[in-house]
Amino acid sequence: MDCIAKLLRFNHPAKNKMRQVILREPVDRYLESENCRLKLKNRTIFGGITHTLRHNPENKLGTNDKMLLEGPIILRVDDLWTTDEYLMGRIHIFDDLDMYEGRHREIVANILKLIKSGSMIGLSSVIQAYWTPQHTLAELVSYNGVDFTLSPSFEGCELVEQITEE
Repeated sequence: MDCIAKLLRFNHPAKNKMRQVILREPVDRYLESENCRLKLKNRTIFGGITHTLRHNPENKLGTNDKMLLEGPIILRVDDLWTTDEYLMGRIHIFDDLDMYEGRHREIVANILKLIKSGSMIGLSSVIQAYWTPQHTLAELVSYNGVDFTLSPSFEGCELVEQITEE
């Protein structure tokens, strides 16, 4: 299943304690970077269910590697572009329930049910970045992924359209 999603909102403070502001210019620069081209070409921008699958308090794994061990990775970002207001993306959701087992299967089935019924579930992006002292994006180093959440930091970041193949 493929969907179009709003991933980051420009020029609006995040709804978190840092109140970061994402500017479009550093995002556009990143989209032109070799890092971004390689990540999209190699299909290595992934997502899961909430950011808990990325937290690694023991620092025994590389950043975001916990997802590979504990999963489930349920989506992949296939394309990125900007509009005046958002970083947008085409995401592919791994919707074959036979790929999952146990509790993960139940969770993924629930998310798929919501999407198929028209729910535009919230999304929260995971980025590596440099920030100004005023918490404004200075440089986007890497777009690492996006996870489903009911509490997105940036207003309006959500699935916006399910693409149906004809």
